[in-house]
Amino acid sequence: MIVFLPSFHNLGKNIRIMGITGGIGSGKSTLARMMTRYGVTHLDADTISREVSAPGTPGLAMIVKEFGTSILTASGDLDRRRLGDIVFNDCQARRRLQEIIHPLITHQVKSRLQTLPGPIVYEATLLLESGHDSLVDMVVTVSAPADTRLKRIQVRPGMTEEKARTLISVQQSDQWREERSHAVVRNTGDLQDLMKDAQELAFLMSE
Repeated sequence: MIVFLPSFHNLGKNIRIMGITGGIGSGKSTLARMMTRYGVTHLDADTISREVSAPGTPGLAMIVKEFGTSILTASGDLDRRRLGDIVFNDCQARRRLQEIIHPLITHQVKSRLQTLPGPIVYEATLLLESGHDSLVDMVVTVSAPADTRLKRIQVRPGMTEEKARTLISVQQSDQWREERSHAVVRNTGDLQDLMKDAQELAFLMSE
């Protein structure tokens, strides 16, 4: 179900770039992928993050300089699970990582938003925190019940309930995101309902 907030009515009709955000396990990636079925181009901040920290990139070199070679695999790739363990309970380390990676992501996002064919759905967990909401025409937050999010997160390799709860707690709340959004998708877990929401959002962009 989509809830359109008062700020939505202040938008112009030309919505070329829609930003989708939400907490871990909310279903934002599923929604964004569904929208591609209706002719929308999907740009994913997490994919770009992996690209700018791939072997041979300045991004990976800066991460290694900051955190050491222990965050590399035997083949020289970034060991994301190892790095995640380092920054998991260390807000200072997490901030240092963000200071390295976010400018690189921002540069790529700006470039691709200018060159990719529209309409575009830009998916980013930190859309609002990074200031990337200024790059989009409309912000949509995807929210889901806490127990549903926990179940989704715990199927990931190496994930425990305690770690899942901590991951949720270190992120901004749904309320915080919703206060800065134009619409909210209440994702109950029904894929047919979510597909209808994806279609409605995609059609907003094609009007």
